Amino acid sequence: MDRVEPLPLETNHPVEVTFVGEAPPGHGPGPYRTHVLGTAAEGLVLALPMARQRWVLPRPGQAVKVVYRDPQDREAARGLFGFVSAVAGARVEPEPELVVAWPRRVERVQRRQWVRIDLRLPVRIERRGDPAQVVEGRTLDVSGGGCRAQLSRPVPPGELVRVDLAFPGWAAQATARVVRVEPGDGPVVGLEFVEIDPRVQDRIAGFILAEQARRRRVLG
Repeated sequence: MDRVEPLPLETNHPVEVTFVGEAPPGHGPGPYRTHVLGTAAEGLVLALPMARQRWVLPRPGQAVKVVYRDPQDREAARGLFGFVSAVAGARVEPEPELVVAWPRRVERVQRRQWVRIDLRLPVRIERRGDPAQVVEGRTLDVSGGGCRAQLSRPVPPGELVRVDLAFPGWAAQATARVVRVEPGDGPVVGLEFVEIDPRVQDRIAGFILAEQARRRRVLG
């Protein structure tokens, strides 16, 4: 593929990758958070993503979407950019790397805006470790992109955790990042879903829209 000039990505710049079509063995399609390691003749070199303490290792030729923010856009005024390309290579040794072929074009990315509502649901947080630590609590609000929850014990910001949400009659699981910890009575954390089955995400969004409609009917 022809390289787009300039491709405004620098070493260590964060990016998000989503695999299109067939997902990597043992994993969902993403999205996965990673960062730029450098460049090579065949493409952009990224750190190989990891999920649930396992490397996400796609096959060569796998279609992949890369989304990033322009590193020169300090105020985030220009939004997000992205491109669809193919995996040129992926390896664990000697260094875990994912090489994405240079794209033909880069486009602006329209992010889906998730509706958020106040909602109290049992939530179970599993922290990574040996053994894993389980923290329980209740959500304060929920959207298709994440939730706020009051927990029995604090969880530090930046940590990746497994989240289990107990909806009425069904459950949703996701990998989430703790994006903030709020002061107050009891630890309150903001969780952003970083790995979730799109069908589960759509089901959460559908539940929220139905709950909004139900509440409007109750209020008359």
